[in-house]
Amino acid sequence: MYTIENYRKFLQLSEKINEQTQLAIKLQNDPHNQPSTVLPAVLGEIQKMAASLGIQLSKAIAVEIAFDKLPQIVEQLNDRLGNIEQLLLSKNNDSQPESDSLLTIKQAAEILHLSVPTIYSYVHRSEIPVCKRGKRLYFSKQELTAWIMAGRKKTLLEIEAEVDTYLAARKKRKS
Repeated sequence: MYTIENYRKFLQLSEKINEQTQLAIKLQNDPHNQPSTVLPAVLGEIQKMAASLGIQLSKAIAVEIAFDKLPQIVEQLNDRLGNIEQLLLSKNNDSQPESDSLLTIKQAAEILHLSVPTIYSYVHRSEIPVCKRGKRLYFSKQELTAWIMAGRKKTLLEIEAEVDTYLAARKKRKS
């Protein structure tokens, strides 16, 4: 399953593979290192990093990796990450709710966890945002959410911050 967390893990792995590739290129050019010892060391590091991120590299990938193919493999991994990113973005766009939907009184009562008569009494006292067409009442989901959030109680820290702001402004006016 593609999730944002998995995508982040793939990005971290891609960055680490790029780092290891650069290190491998440097090590290959170093006359003190044997090319036959560099590749297994780099592969081991890549597999350790993948495991630390919770990503299991298939053995086929590990077998296909050869030092001279490393840049091509990094390019393939970047292509795969691009595909994963597109899938995640398309999935997020599909899962986003509609901009606003109209609800009946029963649906509004379900969302607010109130009874229908209570909703009617709020409407009668003009305490809740509502649209009326004929005999029907319609509620905007966004407006209901905003109405609920308007009734939010502030934390002690928020109240103290408001008091401090008010007192500071009042002190400035007096001086």
